[in-house]
Amino acid sequence: MLNSNLEIIRQWERILAEKCSSWIEENKEEVFLVDPIDGKEISAHYGATHTAIALMIFGQRNDDDSMYCLGRKLLSSILNRWDYCSALQDFHFDFNNFALCIIEDLLPEDDSLVERIKSVVLKTPDSNHDTINWLPMRAFVNKKRHEWTGLQKYLDAMNCCLSKVMKATNDDGGVEDRLPKGSSFNLQYDIATVCCLQFLCVHGVEKDLSRELGFLLNAVAPDGDINYQGRGANQVFAWSCWIYLLSSSGRETDLMQALRFLDGKLEKMLSHNNLLLNNEPGCEKRLWWDYHHASVYISHLFLWLVLAEIDYGRRSIEPVIVCDGSTGLDIYKAKDFFVAVFNGRREYLAERGPVITAVWTKKEGMVFKGSFGPWQGLFGNDYCSEESVLYNYWGPLEVHQNIDWHRNRWIRKFLANRPIIAKITSKPRFSAIEVKSESADCIDIIFTVPSHCCINLPVFNSSHYTPKVYEDGNEVSVSKPLLIVNQYGELSVYRTKPSDRKTVNVRIRK
Repeated sequence: MLNSNLEIIRQWERILAEKCSSWIEENKEEVFLVDPIDGKEISAHYGATHTAIALMIFGQRNDDDSMYCLGRKLLSSILNRWDYCSALQDFHFDFNNFALCIIEDLLPEDDSLVERIKSVVLKTPDSNHDTINWLPMRAFVNKKRHEWTGLQKYLDAMNCCLSKVMKATNDDGGVEDRLPKGSSFNLQYDIATVCCLQFLCVHGVEKDLSRELGFLLNAVAPDGDINYQGRGANQVFAWSCWIYLLSSSGRETDLMQALRFLDGKLEKMLSHNNLLLNNEPGCEKRLWWDYHHASVYISHLFLWLVLAEIDYGRRSIEPVIVCDGSTGLDIYKAKDFFVAVFNGRREYLAERGPVITAVWTKKEGMVFKGSFGPWQGLFGNDYCSEESVLYNYWGPLEVHQNIDWHRNRWIRKFLANRPIIAKITSKPRFSAIEVKSESADCIDIIFTVPSHCCINLPVFNSSHYTPKVYEDGNEVSVSKPLLIVNQYGELSVYRTKPSDRKTVNVRIRK
């Protein structure tokens, strides 16, 4: 099993080395990582540093001088251009400093790059915000600065970062992505935070991650998916970190399940230059967030797979599962069903709630996962598919259309030549959700429904499930008015007619 998992990771390293190296171009004596879709280096992000470091480590470990030299050449160019790039508005200080510190740790002390890297990292500030999944990287950078200089201020900065992460961690081990709590939570950035904490532990920082890993393992869906909830749904970024976390902590069976889930999906994603694990062409950027770039997330995957091999089994974690509901991701499961319900956060539509985030049963397969998507506000404007996002939701939907005045014969007489203005508005109405499994044959998902709402139920076309919906014990009709595409693929959207019933029961065979 161990050799099988490790060999799969090594195979993907080779594939990603070829993929990322193909994006490297030389122009006027400098070297750039050119994004395959945007046609330029995304210099404010971190794709270039991650590719450079990953190629150098990959080349060293595989005796591949060409890959090593290419990565080193790119890194030298990054350092040459550092002052310009670090002045860009969206420069990702923590990600880039973190990557430089990783390679500094692996180079011989007399390597000419070592002093250049130290000089750059010491003069470059940390990011000026406290997004939680960035803080463990910032902690590692300040750990290295303290080792280089002995200055107490860097050790204090590291401990401050870890203290904020601790404040963002709930009693069940789920880690928020913003402070104060209640702003933002999603599985992707929870995984990223725990992954980087584990990296710190591998490098000498003492921290018990048993609850954090237990929370995540409890959330794994029966198909192996761990990234079906919140802002990061089905993005490859989470999988970079999940593979490292499972690899470094010795979770062989869980790692095998994760790699099986990725099998076939990574190939399709890379062939399309996508960063969502689906069949859509990346050039359309469908349901991407505004800050997304293919070269950045694919380079991120490359680096963390390289690190997963280096740190394979180096620091075991025995998970502890605490189901006290403190994070608000409630998992209902048995051998024949799985339902995830998220109580919601206020910052993004993709993380509002209460909401169903995943539904699976043994008989019906994966019925649904991945509620909502990018929607206006911060980072959700450029590639939002409005209908697909809004109707990618299991629950009450309030729908209003224009008043048809022409039904009145007197008004129709005076407005005979006035055209009808066709208009429809709809909005999700969040309400209480109850999951029951009292029957041996089915599960019931019960919604408390506001007045004049239909029940909106998107179902994957790969599932053959047709919703059965009951009001006051009586089955009601369900129509199929449209098709949508969410982060995973195509779905048929089913709906009931609007009613004033207070509770509606959706039944699914186990």
